[in-house]
Amino acid sequence: MTGSPELLEFYLVEATEYLDALDQLVAGTGGTPDGNAFIATARALRGASSMAKVDPLEKIASAMEQIAHAVRDGELRWTVDLYRVLRVTVDDLRFLVRGVRTW
Repeated sequence: MTGSPELLEFYLVEATEYLDALDQLVAGTGGTPDGNAFIATARALRGASSMAKVDPLEKIASAMEQIAHAVRDGELRWTVDLYRVLRVTVDDLRFLVRGVRTW
């Protein structure tokens, strides 16, 4: 990670907003999340992580984007287990984003 301190501060705000949106999408009403919104939000998190040079989070966001594509396209079924894993992932990402300055 080689982002500037100013860029990392901006990243913290932006990534937190994307994680809030992902949390709402995944939690939703208990059903399958809106596929296009899920993809767009995961992609935005990936892009922000890339710009801030936070490579590990970029890779996780990329994996979430791939999952979102698979769910939307019917290649991956939305299950309780997938829901749980994504909720935990979003929570873990929040923890990682908060500590990004000290990595």
